[in-house]
Amino acid sequence: MEILASSTSSLRLHQDVYYGIRDKTRVIADQHANLGRTIDSSIVQHLQKLHAEIKAHIKVRTLSKQHTHRTPEYSQNVQNDTGKLATSVAKERELSGRMISELATSVSIFKNTPMGVTNKSDP
Repeated sequence: MEILASSTSSLRLHQDVYYGIRDKTRVIADQHANLGRTIDSSIVQHLQKLHAEIKAHIKVRTLSKQHTHRTPEYSQNVQNDTGKLATSVAKERELSGRMISELATSVSIFKNTPMGVTNKSDP
């Protein structure tokens, strides 16, 4: 009888450990899914919009190039537009990098000290 009680409590302990691991894994999976949705909505969609704008810009330039002769003024405009787009992309890249870094820091702080997160630093 004593052996049966011992094995039953051991089984419960293993089940408790298993359920604890399962629940924590589920929480981590949910956090990763939320992070993926956040990245998709805040970064990927902006990059896709920028990609579409660049393609449209190239298409317009290609069509206008077919109907006009190249002039120094035209070349200068293309260089200016390209420079502006490159600057815009660099700024967005820097902003995205900074935001991802801040998010990673906030998630790390939350993970390590969940009670130490203030409403201002809540990811």
